[in-house]
Parts: sequence; C-alpha cells; structure tokens
Amino acid sequence: MKKIYSLVAVLAIGVAANAQRPSYVSTVANPITNINTSTVLAVAPTDTLAPDADWSQQPSLYGSQGGGYVCGTNGYGDVQKVQIFRPGSPVVVYGAIYWFGAKNVGANSNMAMRIYQLNGTGTSTASNADPCPNTPYISDNVAIGSVDTSLSLGSAYIHTYSAPTFCAGDFGVGCLLPTGAGDTIGLVSTTDPNSNTEDSWEQWSDNSWHTFLEPNNWGLNIALAIFPIVELNTGVNETPAINGVKLGFNGANPFTENTQLTYTMANDAQNVVITVVDVKGQIVKTENLNNQAAGTYTYDINGADLASGTYFVQFQADNARLAVKMVKN
Repeated sequence: MKKIYSLVAVLAIGVAANAQRPSYVSTVANPITNINTSTVLAVAPTDTLAPDADWSQQPSLYGSQGGGYVCGTNGYGDVQKVQIFRPGSPVVVYGAIYWFGAKNVGANSNMAMRIYQLNGTGTSTASNADPCPNTPYISDNVAIGSVDTSLSLGSAYIHTYSAPTFCAGDFGVGCLLPTGAGDTIGLVSTTDPNSNTEDSWEQWSDNSWHTFLEPNNWGLNIALAIFPIVELNTGVNETPAINGVKLGFNGANPFTENTQLTYTMANDAQNVVITVVDVKGQIVKTENLNNQAAGTYTYDINGADLASGTYFVQFQADNARLAVKMVKN
C-alpha cells in the first residue's frame, strides 16, 4: 500500500496537508555544514561515517498521515528503520549518532539501538529480492524517555553500543521502534530527492523489508540522519597507526598456541586498555595497563584461553583507539 506523508519542518514542527504524492514546503532548517562530529564526542573517534547524500543541504523531518513520522513511529505500524553503510574496508563500530528531531513519551517503552547484518531479503525499486538488514549484530534497549531529540546535529543523541562490533563489509545501523502507548519518535533525514543509493530501509508490520524509495512505499529518495562512530580496523598482517599509536603483532597471526602483540605510543598515556572480543562482539578478555610512558611495548596473548576462531584485539591509549584482527587455529 502506498504510504502517505507530509513534510515537517525541523525548526517548526507541524503537519502539512497530505496527498498521494504530495508537494511540500518546508521552513529552512539549519543545514548540516560539517559531518565531522568529533567535536561533540567525549572520546574522539577515528572516523564518523555518513550516509551517501549531500549533507550540506537542508535536513527535514517527515510526518506521516495518521500521526507519527515517516522515519520513525507511525500509524502504519513500522517496526524498524535502518541505514546501510558501505565503508569499503573493515571497521569496528563503537557507537552511532542518531539525529532524532522529535518525540512524544507516553508509556516510556524501550526502543533498541542496533547494528545489523545484511542477511535479509527485501523490496527496492529494482527487485523484491535485494539484500537488506535483518539479524542484529548487537541490540541495546534504551527507554524512549532517555533518548535526546534536537534541532541541530551538534546536540543529537549519541549511543555507545554495549560491545564493539567488527564489520568486515557492508552493515546497517538503525533502531527497533518503541511500541508503548503514546510513544512516538522521528529521525531527521535529507529532503527528497537527496540520496545516491537506496540504502534507507524500513521493516513493515508484516515483517517485510522495503526501501523508502520503493514505489509501493513512501517513494522518497532520502538518507537517514544516522552517523556510525567507527575505528580503523586492519587485516591480520597489517599495522594500523593513528593519533601517534601503532598496533600490530610480533608473533604469528594466525597462531596455534600463543602470540605477541606490539604497540608503539608517541605520547605518554594515562589509560591503556587491551580488550579481546569475538566475532559476535562479546568481550573475551580485558586488561587495564594504566599509565604508560611513550615507547614501544609487547603484550603476550595466551592461546590456551581462547577457542579456535577469529577475534579482534582492541587497543585504547587515552583517546586513541585501534583494532586488529587475530585468528586462533
């Protein structure tokens, strides 16, 4: 069924008249002039990904016929909203900036902030069998009352996931919407038409997945205002360097029994932490090495503590964070 929407201006929330494929007018909202959001984070990320769109253009908040929002809770009973990201290289996702433009709290039910595998099948303008989001890598429940809304990206809601998640290829970031009585929330998006892909997806009440541009859906060519906070990740034999820190292996990788990590810090650090996580993002081991002076160090990894498989060693030295892939045979 074709969904009907109206445009809600970000600076003046109000619903315009609806039509099958409506024209719309929006009061000018503050444009996003810089998507480098590290200035609003307590811990500076290696990078912040953005959906493929022109984010210097005016952002919008779309209202839905019958109440609620196109990119959020609405009368059609939509279940999830997800934006796909294609970084072109492996990354570790630590968090995401979700720009929610408006909400209403009734029952204060939970929503879930999620990172998704692209192992589903959904409908786009080209096919009814396109790969789409489905199984979450991670899902964190958050009461809707705890989720910030804002009229600017600089004050948007920042969620840190309960475990870092390694994504070897393309992945999705989005949320499971709240279902409590009176609970409504809406994500900001670009204004139609402004997206170079059909990477914005939603799950309907019948559990089927559809792009926003799909003709039986909204017919909107938009990108959701979701910005994953990621860290540089490398393959098993590469040595990344960022913020004066290098990370790699002295020992074998893949390895059978034991191996040795090596790292170099250009500056003194007050908080050095090494964490080993598995492919599901579960923490296997964490060790706080506290203060360390600038220099080169080694760290022994005991394979007897690990089952065979793939792991990711995450290294933190104050605000510098890196991750490397590790394989135990």
